[in-house]
Amino acid sequence: MSSLITHRARGKTWRLAAILSAVVLLALLAGAGIVSAEGIIDVTCMNTSPCTANDVRIAQMYVINEPACLDDGTGNLYADVWIKAEIVTTATDRYDIGLWVALEGGSANTGPGDQCYHGILRPLETAENPFNADGGPFRNTDGDYCGDTKSTDGTVYHYLQVLNIKCTDTSGTGLMDSISTCTSWDNNANTASNSVADAVPGTGSKCNCSDTPISPAVVLSQIVVRKVTDPSPDPYGASFDFTVTGPDLAVDPSNFSLKNGE
Repeated sequence: MSSLITHRARGKTWRLAAILSAVVLLALLAGAGIVSAEGIIDVTCMNTSPCTANDVRIAQMYVINEPACLDDGTGNLYADVWIKAEIVTTATDRYDIGLWVALEGGSANTGPGDQCYHGILRPLETAENPFNADGGPFRNTDGDYCGDTKSTDGTVYHYLQVLNIKCTDTSGTGLMDSISTCTSWDNNANTASNSVADAVPGTGSKCNCSDTPISPAVVLSQIVVRKVTDPSPDPYGASFDFTVTGPDLAVDPSNFSLKNGE
């Protein structure tokens, strides 16, 4: 099994919590018998325009965990999100499926300046581990490294890696926007794909891009605690201890200290 989890180094207050959250999610994933995804972080995204087909598409993304949108220290909010992608295929057979998810709130296709998750369908079916539409193993119709799909299998679900995604709210609802996603495929079973980097569209007629809804909605709201002393600045540089209490709280750390202006 091959997997990659990425976390940007933002804000020491939350970095350890984010990493621990990812570790816990991977443990839950393994315990549920769901195989981890394989992918890379691509700074160029798919970069094929325009995409004119819908043979394979990500119709919906379901949020498995309970992500929290946290400040990265620069005023931007990011959340570690574990996604179950609903993949729909309308063609008889499509090969070497590529998946892109925008991580910075831009386009999974053209960016600009965005980062994207670029993944494939792995692991692949074998005689001992047959095809399973809910999380794999996936079809290997053409016999190479990257997984395939076919319309007769119906909806296929793919559990992506835990992704660190920017929380954007252009609608002003307090909820994370739909996330830009793209898919690519090949029509030719004789095209060999040996890695994630090979799962790319040859032309705009072999890809699909859309703003994909996420369910349940991810809430962007947050509570910010800042200590202000009188007089200010504090001539003693004293540190004040705080403890967060209340029902149904998922705050880490629940105990912390602040000085004036923090």
